[in-house]
Amino acid sequence: MYPTCNPLAALRQAPPGVAVLARPYQRALAQQRGVLATMPGADGALVMVDLVEKPNPETARALEELYGPDRLMLLEGRARVDDDFVDYARAHTCGEPKLSLALASYARIRPVYVVSTTTRVIDLGAPAAAG
Repeated sequence: MYPTCNPLAALRQAPPGVAVLARPYQRALAQQRGVLATMPGADGALVMVDLVEKPNPETARALEELYGPDRLMLLEGRARVDDDFVDYARAHTCGEPKLSLALASYARIRPVYVVSTTTRVIDLGAPAAAG
């Protein structure tokens, strides 16, 4: 849950097509998330150029060296997709597609826009902190 931001509204602000919500890169969280490499697109909006799902520490460092930590972001698991992406995912996977892998593959042929957020997230499924 995003108490101070509506991720769907944020994704609507991206250019037409596929867009994902991401937050600034933190190496300590890389093993638990998808790591996106980004660059400014022709229209100035951020686009994904690579995605590695839950990289180990060595792979995370290699991504930092290859792209620079300022161009890396952490995938939030929220996306806006269009019919072209759904058709692509169906045609390029066996069974149920894994969203992050389908996005990584799709980003090689079409723009996948990246919308940045820094808002706090409340995980309703996480155990309550002892207090």
